[in-house]
Amino acid sequence: IAGAYEAYEKALAIGPREAESEFAAGTLASMLGRNDRAIEHYSAAQAIDRSNPQYPLFLGQAQLKENESDAAVASLMLAVTLDPELAIGWGTLAEIALRENKLNIAAQHIERARALQPRDPTWRMIEARLLLRQSEPDQAIAVLRGLDEAQRRDPAAMRLMAQCFGMLRLPEEAAAMYAEASERQPQDADLAFEAAIWAERAEDLTAAVRFGERAQTLGHNQASAFVARLRDGG
Repeated sequence: IAGAYEAYEKALAIGPREAESEFAAGTLASMLGRNDRAIEHYSAAQAIDRSNPQYPLFLGQAQLKENESDAAVASLMLAVTLDPELAIGWGTLAEIALRENKLNIAAQHIERARALQPRDPTWRMIEARLLLRQSEPDQAIAVLRGLDEAQRRDPAAMRLMAQCFGMLRLPEEAAAMYAEASERQPQDADLAFEAAIWAERAEDLTAAVRFGERAQTLGHNQASAFVARLRDGG
């Protein structure tokens, strides 16, 4: 990749500087972790061709990586103006608004993304996080249950589901979810420890100790203290 990027840089220095070449160079720079250079190339591509929504889309994503939120929003808004069916543009705008706690704006943007790609798990996750932020855990759970089985097993999805159950004061539901996951993947220390934590919150100390010991055996760095505390009665 490094060699290909250097070749693009040399070609662009000689000219002519074409939008497609700038865009390709920006993508290679991004893959190399040279985000500052990616921004330069994507900006150049957009300046040359203002009709292609991919250029401001990729520029906005690169700017977001640099925590340039205002610039990223401007770029992404241009992208979705050029192509209103650009779900990733709307979804990324929703993510930025959610980070900034602009919940009404986030809701508008994620609604657009979900309408365009209703089965995309990324947009479901953002919507569920938004609903949880709006103190609507039951609705968030309904959104998360729309994920397929493999997607529901994703650690981020499980954590979010557990937060919802916690807000609803249903720790036993989170405990059952993590217990099932740990039994399915008994060599996963993190799942075992989460199962132990939620079992304790559900006041099932027998299960809490069992999963805590499993996590301890698997080398989880917090499990020993957890199990010792439970055995000492608190």
